[in-house]
Amino acid sequence: YPNFTLDLTHEGTIAEGTVAADGSLVLKLYYKRAQYEVAIFGENVFDLYHGATITAPETSLITPDGYVLKDWNKGEYAKGEVITITGPLTLTPNFVAGISEYTINTYIMGLDGEYGAAVSSETKTATTDTFAYYTAPVMEGFTADKDRYSTLVDGDGKSVIEVHYIRNQYDVVINGETTKIYYGETITAPTEAKDVPAGYELESWNNGAYEPGEEIEVTGPITFTPDFKAVEVKYTVEIYLENTDGDYVLADSIEETGVTATTATAAHADYAQAEYYVADTDNEKNVFSAEIKGDGSTVLALYYDLVKYDVTINGETTQVPHGTTITVPTEADNVPDGY
Repeated sequence: YPNFTLDLTHEGTIAEGTVAADGSLVLKLYYKRAQYEVAIFGENVFDLYHGATITAPETSLITPDGYVLKDWNKGEYAKGEVITITGPLTLTPNFVAGISEYTINTYIMGLDGEYGAAVSSETKTATTDTFAYYTAPVMEGFTADKDRYSTLVDGDGKSVIEVHYIRNQYDVVINGETTKIYYGETITAPTEAKDVPAGYELESWNNGAYEPGEEIEVTGPITFTPDFKAVEVKYTVEIYLENTDGDYVLADSIEETGVTATTATAAHADYAQAEYYVADTDNEKNVFSAEIKGDGSTVLALYYDLVKYDVTINGETTQVPHGTTITVPTEADNVPDGY
């Protein structure tokens, strides 16, 4: 009998005898049922009789991290399947990768250029022993240190992706000098500008975008371009008076003020002289108006003539300027006889 063995030592065995005429001889043979070694991975080995049944376990006592039991003996036996023992049996678990956790830690560079503790920690899942990939989202003012991140997902759940956001630096140009400034850093708009034109002063920066001394949070490149405002400066009005020789002599320089790049004007009526002077409005050297230069060099000029008087001597009339010294004639025309 297959899977059975004759056991002649068994009590009651009658293996031979004399055949009786009446047919009463009875021989008795006992067969021992075969026992087979059964081993389940990770458990004790034990013996079971041929024909006994066992149930394939639903779980394995030893399971690698991140894996799950799929079946036994590479699909020969399903979990929970009833197995009839017909020979030695070793149940070897067939594991497949399960789902394991991994962590994404995000670090942001500070204004000191250093990284502190993670600002966020996110747990994700993926199939064990596969690669998980991550693309960092765009963050204003920062640049991720990699275009794409990856990690092999270990079954122990300890796999980590570390994302470092580098704080951007931007060029800040002040009076021609460039400085690298971190995104989010606060700077002060300059209170003074370089190479201020004469007759102007600093009013603001970048068409009024920033006031001098204003606190500014840097979010991109900045070039400070000064906005200048014209201020009052001096200009001069020169007064020229005619002398008795017919020449003009500088008699006075009057300092006035006006706003740079505006027009300064002067009129004879605004600068009255002694009553014996009259405005020489036709003099080509008059400068009645001019643009005010910031360096104070603008000069206006007004010319005045002496009043002229008619002096008649011996019937001849001559125009003589006020203040001219004349000599009384020693002779007269048409002197009557006897005079």
